[in-house]
Amino acid sequence: AGNEERYRHWLTEFSADTPGQVTQIRRNIAAGNPDDARQAAHAIKGRVGMLGMTGLYAIVAALEAALKQGEPTDELLDQLHAAVETLCAEIRSALDVA
Repeated sequence: AGNEERYRHWLTEFSADTPGQVTQIRRNIAAGNPDDARQAAHAIKGRVGMLGMTGLYAIVAALEAALKQGEPTDELLDQLHAAVETLCAEIRSALDVA
């Protein structure tokens, strides 16, 4: 909506929070809590949708669907982890934050 300061805030928040959320999804799956994992994936999906991260959105939407259907998620989790790590590094570099 043209508010660069707010968008920078959201990007900084994304890069600070999302790697931990991905880790929590893995933990929920390992602990036999696919519904908690799906809810976390849904939350990430909403955030990346708002930020316009279309490539990441597709990955997390596929993960959410796989969790809902009880399908294997290892490959999607690996893709999500790699994409989040790459985006977070790019965000930190672009915004010059640690």
